[in-house]
Amino acid sequence: MVVLHRKDSESACSSLYQQRMVADEPLDTFKDDEKNLLLVEEVSMRKGISMQSVTLRRTNSDNPATTCDEFSRYTGNNNTNNVLSDDSSLGERLKSGQTLLQLSNVLTDKELKYFLLSSLAAASSHEANADPDKGHLYTRMSTISAAQREGKMETALPESLSNFMERILERILSIVDQQLCPSVRETLFGLKGTDDDDNNNNNSNNSNNYDEHSLVCLFQTGRLQFAKREPAINVYRSPFGHIGMHKDNFDLTILVPLSCPEEDFSGGGTAFWHQKFPKEGLDDPAFILRPPAGTVLLFGGQVSHCGLHIRNGTRAVFVCSFSRSPINVKENTM
Repeated sequence: MVVLHRKDSESACSSLYQQRMVADEPLDTFKDDEKNLLLVEEVSMRKGISMQSVTLRRTNSDNPATTCDEFSRYTGNNNTNNVLSDDSSLGERLKSGQTLLQLSNVLTDKELKYFLLSSLAAASSHEANADPDKGHLYTRMSTISAAQREGKMETALPESLSNFMERILERILSIVDQQLCPSVRETLFGLKGTDDDDNNNNNSNNSNNYDEHSLVCLFQTGRLQFAKREPAINVYRSPFGHIGMHKDNFDLTILVPLSCPEEDFSGGGTAFWHQKFPKEGLDDPAFILRPPAGTVLLFGGQVSHCGLHIRNGTRAVFVCSFSRSPINVKENTM
């Protein structure tokens, strides 16, 4: 078993979204060249080793974002020990649970500090939610829209933090839309790229044209189907805080640890299994991730994973699993 400790630590519909969303804490900006770089790393689910990585430039007023189209196909190299034998696309590898992605430098230090401290403050006013049947113990706090959807407003985050969290989610979705290779949104969500031929065929005057190609717009217009009471923040406290092995069973899971391993907690972390049907307690996980706070993990819904027991301290995690809503289902906008 491999335990990994990583040291390296908007769209056409944005005006619609901003009308509904004003956070008390403004989002920070990336002011220096180092923080303006996004590190994307693909990790093998079988061995927990880094297969390939690329550094991308984030969008700012002076320079456009760069993309990692070179991740679209992977044919192996000398450092991977043949963990993949085919030339599957990145989207296919995520969907089948062969790999996961790690994104670094998605949040600024200021944003991460606000995210963590506000989450812990909110958690202190909530009672821990225990469900013995599912073998976990943690405090879960949802965005206001998620709490409304489930009829559990007592679990809702404060409005300012809820708004902030949804804007961070929009940023991550924008990275998937604009900077990861198109196979991710095409394979997982059936979203085709917006090339010139598509625009000509659908008439550029159609204001909804971009919606069908963007996770951001699907999110903004309520056309993503989320897991129960998500997007959410989970807070695990020692000595019992954990969540048992499970599959999310949605197209994509976003997991962002907000606490620093070793500084804020010991133990814990997220364990992953490469088998389709592993047995908890009998099959050892393939590897355990305890990445730096603020690292964004992306993986498919058929991956078995768990949140390990916290030995000391407190661990906070932003989590969000979702699929594209069926076309014939009309959901209320947030």
